[in-house]
Amino acid sequence: MGKLDFNQGTINFWIPSGKLNYGNNKFIMLFNYEDENGIIQIQKDKDNGLKVYYKYNNNGKCSLNTDVNNLDENKRHMITVTWSLPDKKVKLYINAILKSECDINTLPF
Repeated sequence: MGKLDFNQGTINFWIPSGKLNYGNNKFIMLFNYEDENGIIQIQKDKDNGLKVYYKYNNNGKCSLNTDVNNLDENKRHMITVTWSLPDKKVKLYINAILKSECDINTLPF
């Protein structure tokens, strides 16, 4: 994989049927990218939420989550995360439906 553009971009992947128990209260890292510019993580957490963490060095950060406890593990699901520093938004879609979004905090942190 090449370098991600932390200014704006999209990550999209399928979780095949039968590969992930969404309600088992276990942590699973689904995507983890980090370099000198920042970090983007997508994970299923112990609270059965799908969480996204975005940080672009000192340019901005945000985190969001959505409950996935009721997703059918016998069906495949498409996960999409988009981010745009100019729009100050990170968005999480499941099966092309917007599930959560957050404003990128560009204040000093």
